[in-house]
Amino acid sequence: MNPELTPMKYDLVFAGYGIFAPEKNVDDFAGAEVKGKAVVSLLAAPWPLDPAVVHAYDRAVGKSVHVTVRGGKLLVYVSEEIEAPPEAPSSAEVGFLREYSKIPLAYLPEFQGKPTMAVCPSLIIIPSAFDKTLAKLTGGTYADWKKRLPTKKFKTQTLNASIEIRVETKPQEGKACNVVAMLSGTDSSLKDEWVVLTAHYDHLGFHEAPPSQDGIYNGADDNASGTAAVLEIARRLAEARPRRSLLILYIVKYVVPA
Repeated sequence: MNPELTPMKYDLVFAGYGIFAPEKNVDDFAGAEVKGKAVVSLLAAPWPLDPAVVHAYDRAVGKSVHVTVRGGKLLVYVSEEIEAPPEAPSSAEVGFLREYSKIPLAYLPEFQGKPTMAVCPSLIIIPSAFDKTLAKLTGGTYADWKKRLPTKKFKTQTLNASIEIRVETKPQEGKACNVVAMLSGTDSSLKDEWVVLTAHYDHLGFHEAPPSQDGIYNGADDNASGTAAVLEIARRLAEARPRRSLLILYIVKYVVPA
């Protein structure tokens, strides 16, 4: 992110738990306009959370997805779990958020200021910060809302407040080596239609680690399973010679400084 970017300022919307689960008759976004705004949502759901799950719709990642698809610009996520000391037992989500906060953000200069991810940025705050800044505006403290939300249907509130964020960074230029392969379709009338298969072969790069460790974020689901599946699908399709053209794209997220 360019440190000279104008500070980001968004109007605030309070979405309770911030969950969209029509199969459970839960839609905290019903009737709400969140486009261009920051959405405040709380940890938890109307049901018990699975502490081992990270990416579900009732966790921060899923909630940020639903903010993003509605045009929201920021998720303000309130969680008491994030207050636990790093050495204390915690949910998988806390570990994920802590690790992810250390990862550098990579972007292409030509896409500066434009969305390039399926999830909007998230600001994680603790309950005392919510109580100090948002309790009066929302009509209850964090503890109050944790008691109310499971007992009655929630209606999203547009708050008479905004949030301004300034991020100062030291950008580093570097190179990322993506891998692209193309297979032309066999049907002259359909070959200009493309099927894209993609996976990331380097999700997070590496982190500082003791000499006995490589520091690489080795992950079967993050890296190996996706690339292996795309390779196998591409091999089968190449044998079948599809009528439409095929684009195989491996993406590296981490950029090595020049």
